[in-house]
Amino acid sequence: MRHYAIKAPPTWRDLYASGQKLLRQGFVAAELPGRLGLRAERWQEICEACSVRVVALGVDELGIMD
Repeated sequence: MRHYAIKAPPTWRDLYASGQKLLRQGFVAAELPGRLGLRAERWQEICEACSVRVVALGVDELGIMD
């Protein structure tokens, strides 16, 4: 399960995933907003909101001793 550092709307997560897929297909990053029907500023906002992941660590992974 993926978690986001800030709450991003589901439509943003879908657009971000679509953009990542286009990058894997060889499209240039500057082309993505136009391909997705977005302004460059909105695409930047979506990337910032969706690219940061939260990782939960267990006590053992943190090295905390009793």
